Amino acid sequence: MKYTSLLLLVFIVNCKSEENKDKPEESKVVKKETNKKVAEKPTKMPIKEILLSGSGVGRLGPTSAFDLKTMQTAFPEFDVKKDEASSEGEAYTIFTVKDKDELLLVVQSDENEKKVKTITVKSARVKNEIGGNVGVSFQKLFPVKANARCRMGVEEMAETLFCDHPSDTRLQYLFSSTKKDMPDERRLSAIQWHSL
Repeated sequence: MKYTSLLLLVFIVNCKSEENKDKPEESKVVKKETNKKVAEKPTKMPIKEILLSGSGVGRLGPTSAFDLKTMQTAFPEFDVKKDEASSEGEAYTIFTVKDKDELLLVVQSDENEKKVKTITVKSARVKNEIGGNVGVSFQKLFPVKANARCRMGVEEMAETLFCDHPSDTRLQYLFSSTKKDMPDERRLSAIQWHSL
């Protein structure tokens, strides 16, 4: 009787261990499949893009208010700060739009600081829907010099050549260089959009 019980116990233990041998293999397969599925999931980075057009820059246009909330709403993925600039010794408020340390835009107001008046594009990352991004050559934008309506700046902008866009009166191209007599060698340093 004791011998029969012992044999039965050994048989049950062996059966259990045989069952358990299969289980780790199954769990390994499941784990591998799970890991494979996780690895296949693409991680999407948000696209940070600002577009310049005749009607404005990004979400800013001729009727946009000149305040921090409006700027932050217009450029939620970027660093917007209220700042100060000066011209001819007089200080005025501006907003800067940056991505980390890169300056993308400078926004100026009208005389009453109520509405957006001028937006200056300072980076090639802001795409110009009308054509010509920051960094492009004068010759590429104006292959026929006679078509360029340009004038030199004054005071602190004396080394800057201002050229009107051929068809959109809201846009101006700014070329910075000390080579006043060789405009073909100038590169586009900024684009200004005006609310008019």
